[in-house]
Amino acid sequence: MQVQENSMFVFQIEDAMRPLVGIVESVEIKRFGLQQANEIYDRLLPYRNMGNGVPEPGWMIKGQAIAEAFALAWKRLQPLLFNNALQKTDLEMADFLLREGYKDPAAMIGGGVLEKHLRQLCVKYGIDIERIINGQTQKKRADQLSNELVGAHVYSTLEQKHVQAWLDLRNKAAHAEYDAYTKEQVALLLQGIKDFLSQYPL
Repeated sequence: MQVQENSMFVFQIEDAMRPLVGIVESVEIKRFGLQQANEIYDRLLPYRNMGNGVPEPGWMIKGQAIAEAFALAWKRLQPLLFNNALQKTDLEMADFLLREGYKDPAAMIGGGVLEKHLRQLCVKYGIDIERIINGQTQKKRADQLSNELVGAHVYSTLEQKHVQAWLDLRNKAAHAEYDAYTKEQVALLLQGIKDFLSQYPL
């Protein structure tokens, strides 16, 4: 995510959705929130240099900024949503964004879920998730974690190829290579990650 969570942009989207919690279904709240995010972006864009959280259009396109800010606002609502039995997972958020036409943040969210799960699998099987380089502690990259999980016989080299393909797609999204993959590929990514989490639980 490149949009700042604690910004006016995100706060205003959260405030727009908050009154609907417990009154309408979560899917309707999300649709309303995404619509409001578009309007709030347009309203704040002329004042972006005042630190309101709207990124420069030159380094983040409107659709990407709207989707990221909306996802952050939804995340901030989670405690309230949980109390109303409407809590959704990150992968469900990715599915929603993909259905609404935002394939790029959907890919980034899905890839983030995968990387987090790889780290948790490493902890489960006693594999170090950090390394020391020149006296500095650094987190291992997701592909390195996957290599070590294969070495520990947690999953096969065939499964590793799938994991690497998912990580590659996530990296393309993170580096704004949006034309390098399709909506259909993101859908396969998300389904693959769901299956992976089910097959290799914590």
